[in-house]
Amino acid sequence: MYNEKPKIDYITIIFIFCELIFTIIIVAILSNILGTKNITTSPTGQPVASITNLRTTIPEVPSEVATTIEGQLYSALLDNSSTNTVLNTSTAASIVEDSVKRNTFDKRGGVTLISAAIDVPDAKQSYSFFYGYPEAENNDFQTFYTILCPVSDAVGSYANFDCRILTPSDVNKESILSTFLSYYDFDLFSATLDQNNPNRITISPSITYNNDEKTKTSFINETKDAVSSLGFNPDDYEYYVRTAADINYENSDR
Repeated sequence: MYNEKPKIDYITIIFIFCELIFTIIIVAILSNILGTKNITTSPTGQPVASITNLRTTIPEVPSEVATTIEGQLYSALLDNSSTNTVLNTSTAASIVEDSVKRNTFDKRGGVTLISAAIDVPDAKQSYSFFYGYPEAENNDFQTFYTILCPVSDAVGSYANFDCRILTPSDVNKESILSTFLSYYDFDLFSATLDQNNPNRITISPSITYNNDEKTKTSFINETKDAVSSLGFNPDDYEYYVRTAADINYENSDR
């Protein structure tokens, strides 16, 4: 008499194996869903941070542009995160409604600039948002939209952090301020951002004046109002009003 080897139940083994694989797949799917809660993707597959009130607060922004902007914000959040927290948690942002500013200029056939602050409470960070576009289809102005580090400490609720954007846009705060400041039709002067000192604005009078303080102050205040209306903090800049002597010296040097 001998001991008979037990028969191997291959059907049971295959069933258990399939069940194990199915469980692993389900766990992986659930982990992925829960780990990226509220992180959606753009049509190109780029993750985006949802700006909950972007489309209602700034309806001028087309849907496809809104998704790209949310992608830019997500990238900025990653640049300013020391961990992958942003990747794995719910990330929602919102436009600070009373920060929205709109300006339409007659120059170049009509151009509009919209600026706003964006708060991201979970990350305790705020960003500046700018959107410029032409009013007419045949306008040669190039539409742009960009997320920037706070252009001043007054932007949003969490502007005071060590912000960096590793892949900066060609459009920066200096180019925006310089371009749109030149679109203003000041009555008695023009104002330009100093190319050698981006923190200084030069005011060039179109009339001869004797450098009296009253006129000088009125020019500076009018320029500050323009800077503020574009979404920048006017107190972040110094203002230089050119004198008749400056202009005469420049003319004689030509």
